[in-house]
Amino acid sequence: MDELAIYLSTTNHLNYNLIRLDDILNNKITITSEHIRNINFGVGKFVPYGVCDIFQIFEKYGYIFTYDDYKFLVSNCAAYFFHLTDEHKTDELCEIAIKQDAIALKYIPDDNMTDRLWKLCMPHHQDKISLLSIILKQNRTYKICKIAVENNANDIRFVPNEHRTYEICKTAVMQNGLLLVYIANDKRTNELYEIAVKENGLALLFVQKDKKTFEICKYAVNQNKKALKYVPPNIKNKFIYSDKSII
Repeated sequence: MDELAIYLSTTNHLNYNLIRLDDILNNKITITSEHIRNINFGVGKFVPYGVCDIFQIFEKYGYIFTYDDYKFLVSNCAAYFFHLTDEHKTDELCEIAIKQDAIALKYIPDDNMTDRLWKLCMPHHQDKISLLSIILKQNRTYKICKIAVENNANDIRFVPNEHRTYEICKTAVMQNGLLLVYIANDKRTNELYEIAVKENGLALLFVQKDKKTFEICKYAVNQNKKALKYVPPNIKNKFIYSDKSII
């Protein structure tokens, strides 16, 4: 084994030092794929700022990474996914990284984002983690936001205002009517109110007073009689004469 192989195999990759690697490679060592296989991964965790950029230092000394190299590195520690350029982040590598840690979601290019990848992260919702909140706000594209809300309505809270289209808002309240509270007034329609209160009658609380029509209130109370306390008195009186069964 040459000096580089010894260093890579005896030092945990989380402790690799670019200066030390630079010193070793200055000794005219020819880097091969076997050196990549000598990396000591120890316990792999997604620590994007905790692993040195192997790609940068090896390429500096003329090594050309193959797809197999990328797959080997990402398969052993998703942190290396962070250092890949977008052009090298294939669907396969995205999936490998995601399966190791949902934080990898943060570094998946928009073109590679799919409903399938998102669903691979869904178990993290059991820990009350919002997947959309993992992604930097400036990287929350419309496509990502749409996939997020389709899979977890509560993620509407983390959708930037410019992406809160009527379609996304409608998708959210269809799953949870109470999320009407997060919908801006200019996105609210009679259809949206109806969808919200039919899903959860208590969503009537978040319907504007002047939008609480007899029909909207009736849908709400029929779904949940506790919604009656949010019905305006004048409409509540109409219930008495039109349908006593809902009082």
